[in-house]
Amino acid sequence: NAIILPSGTAFINFENIYGLDPSLYEDINHPSKYGAFLSACVHYAKLTGRKASEVEYIYSDISKDIADKIKEIADLTVFNE
Repeated sequence: NAIILPSGTAFINFENIYGLDPSLYEDINHPSKYGAFLSACVHYAKLTGRKASEVEYIYSDISKDIADKIKEIADLTVFNE
């Protein structure tokens, strides 16, 4: 009964739609702050059933524009599986 969290799919979706700027990766093994925020948004949406885009919280080092794109991709990934 495990829940599959599609964070990897969200990373691919973000890159397919918005490219590599900002990069979601710090290095080959670790996410950047953008990748970590995307993963958190995917976790939130999947585990609560609520849209990440409805959450007002934004990580302080991420612009509102980028945060909105990240939340959009999380919602797209989770709710359009």
